[in-house]
Amino acid sequence: MINIFKLRHSFFLFFFLLIVNMAALAQGNLTVSAGSPKIICVGDSTSIGGFPSASGGMFPYRYSWAPASGLNDATIANPTAFPAITTTYTLTVTDAATPNDKQTSTVTVTVGQIPVLKLIQDTVIQQGTIAKLHASGGFYYYWRAIPFDTTLLFANTAYAEAGPSDTTIYYVQARDITGSCSSPVDSVIVYVIPNNKVVLYNTFTPNNDGINDEWYIGNIDKYPGNHLEIYNRYGKLVFEADNYNNTWNGMSLFGEVLPAATYFYILNLGNGQGVYHGTVTIVN
Repeated sequence: MINIFKLRHSFFLFFFLLIVNMAALAQGNLTVSAGSPKIICVGDSTSIGGFPSASGGMFPYRYSWAPASGLNDATIANPTAFPAITTTYTLTVTDAATPNDKQTSTVTVTVGQIPVLKLIQDTVIQQGTIAKLHASGGFYYYWRAIPFDTTLLFANTAYAEAGPSDTTIYYVQARDITGSCSSPVDSVIVYVIPNNKVVLYNTFTPNNDGINDEWYIGNIDKYPGNHLEIYNRYGKLVFEADNYNNTWNGMSLFGEVLPAATYFYILNLGNGQGVYHGTVTIVN
């Protein structure tokens, strides 16, 4: 004799499983996302996991993150991560429809270190000369002066240079290799001793990179009546200027780019204040 109760139970179980499977098929396969890579500084935290961390399949989902260390909860979709070192986390998800079918995804949390910035001591220069500024302890560097200093060169390197006309404070901040972790801002003072003597540098690099593109003569602005002449090695005049003010960018009188070479200059300061002769080299 047929057991009506067992028959009904089997029918309802079959019908339930059919509905579950149809729902799972309607939603598609289970998809898992551990989220985008993150960068934090040591001691900081970030949320990991996708938005959403699981989709498709059949709700509810079960989440498991590994390693569990450095997480506030390894069983939720979007835990807070605070690893001490760079760590790759693996998210494993199962759903109600296929509890034995595990889907995984990974995400890496990169941990940067806050640089310990070191600076040269305050320095003293003669007006018209160049101060060498040096910092260490980071990977990237950002120098600036307040107010803005047009003589500041190599401002995004460890070795900056500046030729201020007055005593100036230069500020610098270092960042680690990730570019995300910054040191506290520090500063160095360049004390400038007044000086009227012109300072002639013997090289410049007119390659349009914004650094050392013009021939710089320290304190030339104090001699507005100056006259400058530049000759090539054959004695041909290639550049000439009245009231020169650090504007020669390696172009000739006729707008031609002069080749890398050594040139000869005659600088007359005017009003009987002196005449200078020497060489300057264009370096490409």
